[in-house]
Amino acid sequence: MTTQFAHFWEEENKEVLVLTGELHDVDVGASASPSPLGYMPGTLFASPGTAVRTAMVWCTSDQLTQLTWSEVPYQLGRLEDALFVMDEADVEVEQVFAYVSRFGAFCVDERPIALAAVPAKNRGAAAAGARGAGRGLVRAVWEDMAAVITRASEAVWPCSQPLRSRSLGRVS
Repeated sequence: MTTQFAHFWEEENKEVLVLTGELHDVDVGASASPSPLGYMPGTLFASPGTAVRTAMVWCTSDQLTQLTWSEVPYQLGRLEDALFVMDEADVEVEQVFAYVSRFGAFCVDERPIALAAVPAKNRGAAAAGARGAGRGLVRAVWEDMAAVITRASEAVWPCSQPLRSRSLGRVS
């Protein structure tokens, strides 16, 4: 984030408060579309009873605008059905905003797959790692991004599940 905010003149916009804790009733899975750099970015998906480790960014309105412009594949919205419980403080944040992939979470057999590298309690989804396929995906993107996106649109996008929240509705 230091790079994203370096161009600001005002000191209050150059620094951001990051709080760690657990986000309840969601989990983190792979987005159903690779990034232009060849990795599968993460996204939230509904997971009742799950408490996933995450960080919350407490930012200014200028920082929020900057972040939103840098997260084009994501939609910003309020998560009506989530609760953030902060570490080392007896504080719960009930109005949580998040960037959610416009493509949804990648699914296998119509169920999202959680990212094993992201710690969670009471995880209801199957979790998988991404080590082996990662190198091949990066190489394929480097060699022919258009072909990867075409294959993803045909094979991966139909296997996605958007996050539904009363406030977000269907993210598309």
